[in-house]
Amino acid sequence: MTNRLRNHGIDRRPGTRVRDVTIVFTDIEDSTRRLESMGDIAWLRTLAAHHRIIRHRARQHRGMEVSAMGDGFLLVFESLQDAIACTTAIQRDIRDHVRRHPSQEIHVRVGIHTGETIAAEDAGLVGRNVHLASRVADQAAGGEILLTDAALERSDPPPSTNLGESRRAALRGLPGTHALHPLSWT
Repeated sequence: MTNRLRNHGIDRRPGTRVRDVTIVFTDIEDSTRRLESMGDIAWLRTLAAHHRIIRHRARQHRGMEVSAMGDGFLLVFESLQDAIACTTAIQRDIRDHVRRHPSQEIHVRVGIHTGETIAAEDAGLVGRNVHLASRVADQAAGGEILLTDAALERSDPPPSTNLGESRRAALRGLPGTHALHPLSWT
């Protein structure tokens, strides 16, 4: 993991703090229900297409895949602009894939947060901000991209960024409520 971090300009030893990065979590909405309705073989094909799309777009937009488990990804970016470009491209690609392959219908939830993390040899990146980004993705509906205040305050979004009406939500395990901002990508 340390070499992958170094290759993306994050040259930190395990246990040290990593400067602010934009953290992206993706997750397929209702994946277990989709698996049950599709069956194992069809789900495997759907998941493979999903993984190809996410990995392609992350590479294209200078993102780093920190981890992938099942139907979820943890990606990091050095800029909010790259994270937004990547996640909007992912949503469009998933939508287009489903139009071509309706039997593989899935909807991806995305959470974006910016903050300092801690490098960990085995786990990639850890810390409160990683958990917060994951909880933001949990709040997203399928096909939705949600950003935190910190993501918007610590880095200017591209001028063409169109945000919907903000909402407040309690994030599991974290105190208080948090403002979440939906990003329009259609």
